[in-house]
Amino acid sequence: MKPFMSSNIKIRREMLTLLIEKMLMHLNNPLVTADFLMDSLDTPGPIAILGLQGIFILVKDYNLECPNIYGKLYNFFTTDMFNYRYKTRLFYLADIFLRSTHLPELLVAAFVKRMARLSLIAPPTDIQIMAAFIGNLLIRHPPLKVLIQSDSVVGSDPYIFEEKDPLKSNALNSSLWELVSLKQHILPKVGKSVNFLFKKLPQVEWDMSELLDNSYESIIDEEYKTDFQKVSLTYEKPVSFSVPLSNHMDDLWTLDD
Repeated sequence: MKPFMSSNIKIRREMLTLLIEKMLMHLNNPLVTADFLMDSLDTPGPIAILGLQGIFILVKDYNLECPNIYGKLYNFFTTDMFNYRYKTRLFYLADIFLRSTHLPELLVAAFVKRMARLSLIAPPTDIQIMAAFIGNLLIRHPPLKVLIQSDSVVGSDPYIFEEKDPLKSNALNSSLWELVSLKQHILPKVGKSVNFLFKKLPQVEWDMSELLDNSYESIIDEEYKTDFQKVSLTYEKPVSFSVPLSNHMDDLWTLDD
């Protein structure tokens, strides 16, 4: 990246941060910033996420009509998102955008499936967040639990990951086989968070705010502090290096002088 372009991106990011956090609520007509914020959505990385946050404020507080906002939000969730500086902000905004229980199930199913697919390559902390996110969406839309009824990995999947339009992704005809493969994750805490989705879901949604502050180091620290059940490694307590008290050794081995 050229220094001039890098400088422009940095200035734009600072402008967006200042606009969203300090200025927007004090403008006489905040809707005049809509074009600037919409233009920011087309710039990959943190600028697009900041633009999304600004658009969300205009939609929620100032009745901005943005018919394709869910399509734009859907396309934020790519394999590049795990490198975003404002990744946790994206999860937070997506959870708020999808909080309505009146959204079409076809649309919500696409987000559920996209999260499940990305969880296969996600860092452990992000898998926990996406598992909670999926759980919350299933609680809000009970008919979508059919996606997680199968406890086996399928041979083919009708879901189209490359499709930009969530309504055309064919997610509703798929299943969450990706989560089945994550139930035995190397980190027990991650596997436990996925296993909860295959049980009876609670009535109250998961609090994602606690998960958004997690880090890989915090997960490892928790695993170190976990008390594991002690397992007996021998039937008889050894008292010396001699043959055990039982005669099983003599039954199985012949010791030559």
